[in-house]
Order: sequence, then C-alpha cells, then structure tokens
Amino acid sequence: MVLKVLIVDDNPGARALVRSCLEGLEGIEVVAEAASGEEALVQAGAHVPDVVILDVDMPDMGGIEVARHLNELLPSVYLVFVTAYPEYALEAFEVYSYDYIVKPIDEDRVRKTLLRIKQRARAEDREINELVRVLNRPNRLSIKNGHEIVFIEVEKIVCMEKDKKKTVIYTVDNKYYTNEPLTSIERRLNNQSFFRSHKSYVINLQMIERIIPWTNGTYLVKFRYTNNDALLSRAQAKVLPEVF
Repeated sequence: MVLKVLIVDDNPGARALVRSCLEGLEGIEVVAEAASGEEALVQAGAHVPDVVILDVDMPDMGGIEVARHLNELLPSVYLVFVTAYPEYALEAFEVYSYDYIVKPIDEDRVRKTLLRIKQRARAEDREINELVRVLNRPNRLSIKNGHEIVFIEVEKIVCMEKDKKKTVIYTVDNKYYTNEPLTSIERRLNNQSFFRSHKSYVINLQMIERIIPWTNGTYLVKFRYTNNDALLSRAQAKVLPEVF
C-alpha cells in the first residue's frame, strides 16, 4: 500500500523541508500541499490523504481547528503536528494526533514517525481485508472503503465501473470507491443478475432501463433510479441475450 500525505503549513520553506524529509521513503507519497487551513480542507476532500502533517499556527484557521474538521471528514486519517509551539501539545493529542514534533524539524524523527504509521496502517489493512472476506454474504457485499468496511445490499447495486486503479460501485442512492479490482468484486458477487458488459463495467441486469446504440459498435446502457450510464461492448452485446 502507498500512504498518501498532505502537508499543511503557511510557510513554503517549512513545507519544502517536510517534503524533503519524506523523499526516498518507499510507499509514501506527498499528494498535495496547502498554505492555509481552508486550503487544507479542500485538498483533503480532493485527495483523501492517509496522513496530514500540519502546523498549529496558521492565519485563517489554526491547526487544531483544522484537525477537528479533518477528523469529521476523514475519520481514519493520521495527524502529525510539526510546529514551533510546544504549548499546544495537549490540545493536539485531544484531537487524536499521532505525533507532535516541535521545530526545528528533526528529519529523522519525521521519517521514523511516517514509517511507524505505514507499518500500523499496513497491519490495519490486512485485518480489514480479512474482515471483508469473512463478512461477505450472498445478499450483502462488504468492501473496504479507505480504512472502513462498508456493507452494500446487493439488490441496490446498479453497476460497477473500473476507474483507473479504483472501482466505483453505484447504487440506487449512493456511490462507493474501493481499491479492490473490478474482477475481484465480480467474482465475489457470483450472482447471475450481474453481467460483465465491458472491460470497465459490470452491470445489474435487473436495473437496465434501455440500451442505446453508441459509437464504434458499442452501446450505452441506461438504468433505473440513477443517471449513471455504462458501456456495452459489441462482443458482449452478442452474449447478452443468452443471460438476459
């Protein structure tokens, strides 16, 4: 697994120093930086980091307040404070900070903290994967969504889409992201109602509203209860009458 890191500090030099501390650490990637509390929340929503390294003292919103919002937005996020203010340590741990590092930055301390987080996250990942396997039921799909396990009623699944390295599961009232491959979820479902319509899509046959000719011999599949579409390839269109 790769730990995604967001660095938050209004001082560009401090952000650059933290970033340099993490260079060369395998399985750790800085996905974004933010120069303010407000920007940190925007970037956290966009990138869903596993770890946020942040300062306490920032002009628009203090780091402690940012941490409170992050705990609501990303309940499983690891928070690491890197700051020049030792007096806020107690407040930091009250918002579930994993570590509190006082400037000047000790590069070795930062690296060791991130490596400990990676080790802990990897162990949690293994435990969650095992729970997903054990808790799966014929009428209920269990998936890992970040560091959480989500249970989805199979009959509410409209379609599933491969989106880069993730799988998106669309239901009648929500959508869920998981790192589990589309093929793996299809195999776990083992349900005749689901059909591999395209290399990037698995669809629920019971949810189809209509099928429209599209481009290059493919078709567009429209569903009930949702505006999401799926593709039906030319080859799979020939197979569809046999299962539908």
